[in-house]
Amino acid sequence: MAAIVAVIFLRAPRAAALTDRDVILLADLENKTGDPVFDDTLKTMLAAQLEQSPFFNLLPEERVREQLRYMQRSPDQRVTGEVAREVCQRAGTKAVLGGFIAALGSHYVIALDALDCNTGRSLAREQREAGSKEQVLSELGKAASAMRQKLGESLASLQRFDKPIEATTSSLEALRAYTEANKQRFAGKYRESIPLYQRAIDLDPGFATAYEDLGVAYNNLLQVQLEKRAFAKAFELRDRVSEWERIEIEIRYYGVVLGDSQKALETTELWKQLYPQQYDANSLGNFLVDFGRFEDALAEYQEAVRRRPENVGPRMNLAHIYIVLNRLDEAKAICAKVVQDGFDTARTHQELFLLAFLKGDLEGMRRETVWASGRRGTHRVIFIQSLAELSSGKLTQSRQLIKEAGDAARREESADAAVLYLSNHALGEVLYGNDAAAIRVKDFTKVSVPHVLGWTAIMLAWAGDDSYKKIAADLHQQFARDTFVNSIWLPAALAVSEMRSGNAGKALELLKAAKTYEPAAESLLAIYLRGLAYLELKSGPDAAAEFRKILDHRGVAMQHPELYPLSHLGAGRAYAMMGDVPKARKSYEDFFAIWKDADPDIPVLIQAKREYAKLPAS
Repeated sequence: MAAIVAVIFLRAPRAAALTDRDVILLADLENKTGDPVFDDTLKTMLAAQLEQSPFFNLLPEERVREQLRYMQRSPDQRVTGEVAREVCQRAGTKAVLGGFIAALGSHYVIALDALDCNTGRSLAREQREAGSKEQVLSELGKAASAMRQKLGESLASLQRFDKPIEATTSSLEALRAYTEANKQRFAGKYRESIPLYQRAIDLDPGFATAYEDLGVAYNNLLQVQLEKRAFAKAFELRDRVSEWERIEIEIRYYGVVLGDSQKALETTELWKQLYPQQYDANSLGNFLVDFGRFEDALAEYQEAVRRRPENVGPRMNLAHIYIVLNRLDEAKAICAKVVQDGFDTARTHQELFLLAFLKGDLEGMRRETVWASGRRGTHRVIFIQSLAELSSGKLTQSRQLIKEAGDAARREESADAAVLYLSNHALGEVLYGNDAAAIRVKDFTKVSVPHVLGWTAIMLAWAGDDSYKKIAADLHQQFARDTFVNSIWLPAALAVSEMRSGNAGKALELLKAAKTYEPAAESLLAIYLRGLAYLELKSGPDAAAEFRKILDHRGVAMQHPELYPLSHLGAGRAYAMMGDVPKARKSYEDFFAIWKDADPDIPVLIQAKREYAKLPAS
């Protein structure tokens, strides 16, 4: 009987050391060789090998640094031994995976060991020997694959998600430069990271992930064309990388380079399906915002913050979606906590200024402009300040501010941001009746930024300048897959032209495509134009319904802030057409209240006063 029991015990399947919901801490690998090329590079590569697996959830580096601060240690301290185990326990993770590399004559020994954080018991071990320095990365990859199986990952998962380590890079020196670049970028030193990423690429021209992260660095500096170029190169090289890396690269290529938001959203949803515990919830939230799915985006941002509560980006996106949903107090609480935590950035103060403006808090607005004075990134706050003045009809002040924002952006080598700011502002002026603003922005067509070209085509069509047709044709050819170009901006420019020719019905047909994205910020201009078309067709109820969509989403409308006051005016005209004098007078009065300090010579204001004077007494 004892023999039978022993046989059964030996044949019984061993319980997996980990599950796909367990979080593990990846410790620093101890470098016993004396060669600095191994200091951080092996951890970077081991992380890449584990991240391609849907089974493993690595504790984010930001959380590691946070725990070190709580332990009153330097956040840059190497995490090994008892320090790693304490971080693991404090963070509530299941296990810590560490190890070492040591020289053995001309060979190298690589050892990995996974320990239970609470008991210190070894869950799995693996050791490999490399015959030369050039073979170290390859042997590390084999050790990682063996550890994945020993820790509980299924054979089917290993077969599907086990790209060889050389797929990332086979060059230790390139990996070293890439690792240093990541350190700089994660510390917010985007400019300093760029030459390091470029060195990694020079050492390994096939280093797709280095191109991708270079693009991310350019994105943070608002250098749009360089960002696109880097993402496009990463996409060319995507077949070399792991499934995880490929999905990330494709999302950025579809979303940023092509502007194909639909494809980017589908790819991000696939990411969530394949990697339910590890996908980037923040990125998915961003794409959902593009489609006007604000409640779904809120859930994703909340998930992103839950996973990485110390990460500023998701926290600020969560604050912004609360603004979009008119939950201003919750947004302000998040911003205040971010500042309290020491992340006093221009993005945070941009949102705080917007909150103060929406609440009518003049002192709060003043406080944010004082904070921004002379700081790096100040152009973000000046830009939102200029939009606030534009929304209030204070064109003289808003023109000065938008010039300051553009100049500040150029000083920080963000020329694309400067053009975006100026063209956005010019669109507002054109809608207010200043056709000359459209002529001023003709030079913007030299910049290959779809937002700018789209807005310029709309402005020129509004001003009756047929040169919009050339821009529209170029847009269609250059950005054939761009979602907003083909669903909103091109149809909007054509719709404006049709309305000028008295074809409001045709304009409504052209604007139908934008309905897919309502009430996203980019769709608001199409909504406004639809309201104008219904006014032309003498359909007051339909016009009022369109303007109401904008008035119900003031937080969204701040991307095109002129649309909010203009929608009050449009609603007044719609109600007057319907014979509802009390509602008409109220809508006009709401418009005048917003523009109580507006420049008196704005054409749309002069016309509104004439119309209001003709309304019957209520």
